[in-house]
Amino acid sequence: MEVGSLGFFSTEDISAIEAKFSRGAVEAHRIRPDGTDLKWKQIGVKEIIDAPEYPFFINWLTNRHPSSDGNPSAEISEIAIAGKNPLSQSWFYKEISEALGEVKVSQIDLIENDGIPGISYVCLKTSNGTISLN
Repeated sequence: MEVGSLGFFSTEDISAIEAKFSRGAVEAHRIRPDGTDLKWKQIGVKEIIDAPEYPFFINWLTNRHPSSDGNPSAEISEIAIAGKNPLSQSWFYKEISEALGEVKVSQIDLIENDGIPGISYVCLKTSNGTISLN
């Protein structure tokens, strides 16, 4: 599983997540400007409407997708999440924490994030040091 930049987790096998939700993932697609048809399954979007600090899950069905573009020059070292629901209370805390490995997850108060729930900032470790994306 890998973390996406828009509050989703990518997984190779979505069946365990479907079992936790007791329903199947929804297939979706979009055409990129270069004509490539991106296809995926997603689950959890409905469930995070009232808790946008939690991610939803994607299983890419096409080999060429956004996370495979380019060469990585940084890695995530910290994610700060603002919200009323701590990540540790998520149904998927085990899967998320295992996927994040050594990435530090900070829970911050909604007030510190202007009352907006979700990812507040992400710290990236680069060859030139750590940068924060707000």
